[in-house]
Amino acid sequence: MWDGSHDMGWWAVVWMTLASFTWVGLVAFLVYALGEGFGRNRGYGTAKPVQGTPLEIAGRRYASGELGEEEFRRIRDNLR
Repeated sequence: MWDGSHDMGWWAVVWMTLASFTWVGLVAFLVYALGEGFGRNRGYGTAKPVQGTPLEIAGRRYASGELGEEEFRRIRDNLR
């Protein structure tokens, strides 16, 4: 042990290299998984397509209470 010989020799370099690649791979996977990979198909950030004419959309918004009567009439008059 104290005679200057190295018990593992070049195998130590091989194992250290493999361990380093393992840790780098694990960190890269975690960055991918937590950042973008797991939430990719959940629909975050995607807009729903608008269906209907502008007047129909205004009518739905008026019916749901998003628009008041005066604002709905103004939009309707501008669209006609």
